[in-house]
Amino acid sequence: MKRNIREILAGSFPSDMPHWIVEFHTEFDNPELTPLEAVKMATKEIMQGHGWLVIHMRSGLKWSVNLGREEVVEIEEKKS
Repeated sequence: MKRNIREILAGSFPSDMPHWIVEFHTEFDNPELTPLEAVKMATKEIMQGHGWLVIHMRSGLKWSVNLGREEVVEIEEKKS
């Protein structure tokens, strides 16, 4: 059964929370970096980087996004 993503995102959710949170994650293994230097290095990687996490807060849906390849993969969390 194929889900209609537009219908899910437009569902009835509390209005006091944001719609989206977008985070970029990268790692540097250089103990000499300052926080400002780390941000400047990460800024250079943002457009090619694959470390984007996009969360639709009202539905709980999550995606991993590779901006350079324009690839979007939905993340499903295992429930134990």
